[in-house]
Amino acid sequence: MATGRQGLGPAGGGCAGPGCRARRRLMPGRRMGAVMLAAAGIVVLATPGTAERFDPHQSPPNVPRNVQDWLTPEDRKELRERPEDSSVQLENPPVFGWKSGRDMYSFEVAIERDGEPYLTFVTTSNIFRPDSPLPPGAFNWRVRQLDQIGRPRRAGDNGGWSVPRTFNLREDSITLQVPDIWTAFGKAETARRPRALPPRPARLDEAKQAVFDVVLARYLKEAGSAPAFAGLRGSVAGAGEGIARSREVRARLRQMIRRMNDALAVSVLHPDEAVRDRAAGTAGVYLDGIVGFDAFGRTGHAGDDLLNIRIAKAVARAYDILYRRMDPERRGEVQRHVEFRTQAAFDFFLLNDRGNLGQFTLSSHGFQIATHVLAIAALMAGDSDRATLWFRDTYPLVSTIVTPWGGDDGGYSNGVNYGVWEFVNHVDSWDVIHNVVGFPYFETAWVRNFAEFLTYFAPPGVSQAGFGDGAEKLRPELWAEISRLYVERGRGEYATALLAAWRAHLDIAGAEADELSNALLWPRLFGVQAARSGAPRALGEIPDAAIFPDIGWAAVHSDLPDPERYSILFKSSQFGSFSHSHADQNSFMVMGHGRPLLIDSGYYDGYRSAHHDGWTRRTVAHNAITYDGGKGQPIDDPTAKGRLTDYWRCGGAVKLTGRAARAYGGDIVEADRTLLHLPGGLLLVHDRMAAGTPKRWEWNFHAAAPILAVGDRTARIRNGPAEASVELLVGPPVRLELAEGFPEPPNERLMGPAAQQYHGVFVTESASAVFETLALIRIGGGGGQPVTAREGEGGGIRFEAGRYSGSFAGGRTHLLVDGAPLAAANCAVPPRTLLAGGRLRFGRD
Repeated sequence: MATGRQGLGPAGGGCAGPGCRARRRLMPGRRMGAVMLAAAGIVVLATPGTAERFDPHQSPPNVPRNVQDWLTPEDRKELRERPEDSSVQLENPPVFGWKSGRDMYSFEVAIERDGEPYLTFVTTSNIFRPDSPLPPGAFNWRVRQLDQIGRPRRAGDNGGWSVPRTFNLREDSITLQVPDIWTAFGKAETARRPRALPPRPARLDEAKQAVFDVVLARYLKEAGSAPAFAGLRGSVAGAGEGIARSREVRARLRQMIRRMNDALAVSVLHPDEAVRDRAAGTAGVYLDGIVGFDAFGRTGHAGDDLLNIRIAKAVARAYDILYRRMDPERRGEVQRHVEFRTQAAFDFFLLNDRGNLGQFTLSSHGFQIATHVLAIAALMAGDSDRATLWFRDTYPLVSTIVTPWGGDDGGYSNGVNYGVWEFVNHVDSWDVIHNVVGFPYFETAWVRNFAEFLTYFAPPGVSQAGFGDGAEKLRPELWAEISRLYVERGRGEYATALLAAWRAHLDIAGAEADELSNALLWPRLFGVQAARSGAPRALGEIPDAAIFPDIGWAAVHSDLPDPERYSILFKSSQFGSFSHSHADQNSFMVMGHGRPLLIDSGYYDGYRSAHHDGWTRRTVAHNAITYDGGKGQPIDDPTAKGRLTDYWRCGGAVKLTGRAARAYGGDIVEADRTLLHLPGGLLLVHDRMAAGTPKRWEWNFHAAAPILAVGDRTARIRNGPAEASVELLVGPPVRLELAEGFPEPPNERLMGPAAQQYHGVFVTESASAVFETLALIRIGGGGGQPVTAREGEGGGIRFEAGRYSGSFAGGRTHLLVDGAPLAAANCAVPPRTLLAGGRLRFGRD
C-alpha cells in the first residue's frame, strides 16, 4: 500500500491514512472568488476576507444545503461527512471523511478549488487528512466507490460520484504539521525510553514544582505502608454487579494506580539519585501487584472497558519508565499483560462490526479507548508486534477526529461535564502521542477552542452547566484546573481570565487537593509548552454572547465577568438526542444571581434509570414545545436533530434561531423558535409549529422554585434574588397548568436527596395544525418597560418594547430602534443580508 507524502509540491498534499495515495495533481486553481458550479447546480460563496480573524463563535452559523445521497448517514452512529457542506474549515489541511458501510471498497476523492479541478486521491480508508496544507480558497469535494478493478461501483449519469460538498479555507486557518502514519510509527519504534516523557528539565518551573511538591509529600507519607493487594484481589473476585461495591473496588484500584504513578514521577523528577532508586522500587512493587490481576477477569474489558484500558495504559507507562530496571523475563510478563488488555479493547472497538469506530464514530467510550490504544501502541512499538496493528488502525482515526462529539469550534454535544471528562481522560494520552510521534493535539482547533466553550458555559455564577446529562452537577475546581493547564501551555487567550475568575470566586491558590492533581498528574508535570496563541483576554473584553455552531449551542450573558449576571442558554443541535444528550432541540434555560430560574428539569441519577429515561431525557422535561399530552422528540436518537440557523448581535439586541422539525419527526413539518434578547432583561420567544394533523399544543417551562400563576397567560418565578416572569403575549386561547415533582422520581440510593422542581405548561384549549406564539420573559424584573404585541394584518406577529419594535413574519425577523432600521455600524455580528444604504434586513432564518 502506498502511503505517506507524495511529493505534490507546496500547494498540495498526499493523504496521511494507510492505503491512501494521491492519484494526480491537476490545475492549481485561481485565487479566491465567488464561483458558480453550473454542472452541480450550486454556488460556492467567496472565502471571507482575512482582514480580521474568522471566529465561528461570532459569525452567523453556516447552514448546509439539504444534500441527500449515499454519503448521508443512515445508521444512528455512522460517521458524518467531513468537511460539512457550506462550512468554513478552521484546520488546514482539513479532514475528509464519510460513512463507509460494512463492506470494504476503495474510494476516489476529487477536490476542486475555485471551480477548477485541483486534486484527487484514491484511498481504502473512509477518513483521512492530506499530509500538506491546501491553499486558501473555495473548495468542493466529492467521492465515489471503486470496485476491485477500479471501476465506479454505482452506475448513473454522474459516474457514481456523490453530490459535491462545499467548504472554504482561509489564510488564517490553523496550519497543522501532521506526520504521516508510517513516519509516525517509525518515530515510535525507534524512540529512546522513557519515550512517554519529554527530556527531563534541569529545573522544574514554578507551576510544575508546585504539583511535584504535592506528589512528593503524598509519596513520602505513603511509602511506609504496604499495598494491600491480597485483600483487593479478594474484593475484585467477589464484586458482583452491585453499584456501590463495584464503585468501591474501582476506587481502590485507581488508588493503587495513583500510588504507582506517584512513585514513578518521583523516580524521574527527584534530584537525589538514591530517592529516585527507592521510588522506582516502590513503583515496581505496585506494578507487580497490578499485573497480578487477571487481564480477562472482572477488571478486564468485559468487566469494565474503561477501567481495563486505563490499567493497560498505566502498566505500559510503567514498562516505559522502568524498562532499564527490569530483566527480560519481567519485561515479557508486563508486556503480555498490556497486550491482553489492549487487544480486547482494540478488537471490540476497532475490528468488530458492532463497535468499529471507522464505521460508527458516535461512541461515548470508543474514542477515548481508541486514543488510549494509540498511546499504548506508541509506548510498546518496537517490542510488541501487536503494537504495529494497533497503531495502523488507530492513528488515522485519532489523528483526524479529536472527538466525534463536537467540531472545530470546541463545543461538546454530550454536555459540559462530559466534555470535561473526555478532556481530562484524553489529555494524558495526547501528551504521550505528542512526545513519541509529534502529533500536535494542543494545536488542533477543538482543543484550542474548548477553553472558550468553558468560558461561556461554565463561568463563575452558573447554576447549570449547559445541556445534557449531569449538567446540574457543578465542578468548578476541575474547570479551574483545566483552565490552569491551558495557561501553563501557552493557550491562555480565554483560559487566563476563566482561571482568574474561578480563583477569585472560590479563593483557590496554589496546587489543589489530591483529587485534582490525580486527574491531571502527568499532564501537569510533563506537559510541553504549545506555541502561544492570542494574548490573554480579560472577561470584560470577551463578547457577552457566543454560539458554538458545530453542536448548536448558544449563550447570552447580561455581563459575562459578573457572577451575579443573568444568563440565557439555547440549544438546537444536529447531534440529536443520542447518548448523553436529551430530546431538547429548540429548548432554552435562564439563570441569574447564581440561581436557576427556567431549568432543564430532572436529574442524572444513573444512565437509563427509570427517572432518566422516564423524565430527564424527554422533551416534556425541558423548556420546549410538546403536543397531545407530552409527545415530543424521541430520546436516544441521533437523527432527532435540530439546527442553529441564525445568530446576530445588533444595537444591543441578540437574535438566535433554531429549526427542529426533523427532531420531532412524524407529521411535524415546521418547528422554528427564535429568541430575541433586548437590553433591560427582555427576552422574546417566538415559536411557530405546524403539523399535518391538528394537535393540542403545549408550551412547557420548568423552575427550581415555586411557580406563581397570574391568570391563564402569565407566571412568575423567584429564587432568592433572581426572578423571572413568563407571559404568553400572542397565541391561541390556553390554560396554565402547574405541577411539582416527577412522574418517575429520581433514585436517592444512586444520587442522594434531590431538590424539588416545579413545572408549568400553557396548553391550547383546542387542537390546530398551526401553533404560533410570542412569549415575553422578563428577566430580573425586565426593567418595568412596557411590551405589547399583536398579530400582524398580513400574518406574523408585531411587537413594541420600549425603543425597540419589529415583527416576526414569514420566517423573517425585522427590528427597528427608535423607529429606524439598524445600520451596519450597529452590528457586532451582522446578519447575512445587507440592503443598500447600510440598512439591514434580517433575512430568512
